[in-house]
Amino acid sequence: QALVAPQTVIQSAWFNTVPAAEYGQEVAQIIAPVAMAARQQSSALKHVATSDEEKAIIEIIALMFQSILNEDRIPAGIRIWFARLQVPVLRVALAEPAFFNDGEHPARQLIDRMGACVLGFEAAALNGTTLEAEVKRVVQVIEQYPETGSRVFQLVLKEFQKFLDKNLTEQSPKAQELVSLAQQVEQKETLAIQYTIQLRDMLLDMPVDSDIREFLFKQWSDVLAMSAIRFGAD
Repeated sequence: QALVAPQTVIQSAWFNTVPAAEYGQEVAQIIAPVAMAARQQSSALKHVATSDEEKAIIEIIALMFQSILNEDRIPAGIRIWFARLQVPVLRVALAEPAFFNDGEHPARQLIDRMGACVLGFEAAALNGTTLEAEVKRVVQVIEQYPETGSRVFQLVLKEFQKFLDKNLTEQSPKAQELVSLAQQVEQKETLAIQYTIQLRDMLLDMPVDSDIREFLFKQWSDVLAMSAIRFGAD
């Protein structure tokens, strides 16, 4: 009842405005109020939860979306649209325990697929593209059908896949722009793997702390990959 009856904090009037980084605001100014609203929303929902299990699920989903909001490699405007999925995803997680166990769950697949398409690019590269418009459309469709559970996620996942298939094969300027983005995503992932292997070889016989190793293999390899794409391998 708490999820469907009143408007939640994160669905307030300011949050329903079109989020965009091109308004001249700093990223922190765009993200901070959304992150605060998301935390307030999670706290309010935990207060009305009827069991420890529900509270735990609310907290896990909250941490998941806080992680997305704090991911600097996703443009700020896109992160705000992702954040609007917190309540729909929470509904699914509370109703369907398989959400946590099934890596193929449509809600998880949709977030992973959309995230992979926008990860690592400057906001200016995505503003005004058909990809940005499609992400917005997907989120708004999910918001319009709160009672359908994972079915709406399954539907928009198929639509998003069709969108990618269609736009990545067209020859229009916008399509070519998307192709370029997709190629950069693939190139970045390939480079990240190569750099991870090289780092492992370099540190093979060196007494390096495990936390530092993990940082180098997971975070620093991504930094190197994105730098290579933006500025060249040298």
